[in-house]
Amino acid sequence: MQLWVTDDAEYLYYGVVIENIANYPNWGLQMNTDADHTTGYQLDWVWQQGSTGSDFVVENGTLKSHTTNTTDWAPLNDVAGGVVFFEQRGNAMEMKIAKSALTAPGKSLSSSIGFGMELKDSNWVLTHATNSGNLQTPMHVYTFTN
Repeated sequence: MQLWVTDDAEYLYYGVVIENIANYPNWGLQMNTDADHTTGYQLDWVWQQGSTGSDFVVENGTLKSHTTNTTDWAPLNDVAGGVVFFEQRGNAMEMKIAKSALTAPGKSLSSSIGFGMELKDSNWVLTHATNSGNLQTPMHVYTFTN
């Protein structure tokens, strides 16, 4: 898996290349946007247990916010103004996400964001995530340059 992240004054750009991407028709890009491990969905299969929480997820190209601070699943909220510009070509996908959409109520956007990836089959069954084997940290931590 190869990835890249960059930003400008308004947007965060994320790209990933996944071998045999067609095997994973459903996916989620999990993001810890406030650098607070006590907030957001506590996804033990993406993050090391108790280490961080996902405040937002891009799920199949749509930005959504998590509504829980526990390990219990809860419905996701669509983010108003959180249009994700998404494109997939071959084994690569790229996204453009407005930074203004990545703030949870009462929180500010951290200068560093943790990313974790979930890959799921056509029945939404998890087949791969970043917390597997010894890889128990966010797949990537990005510090804003703008």
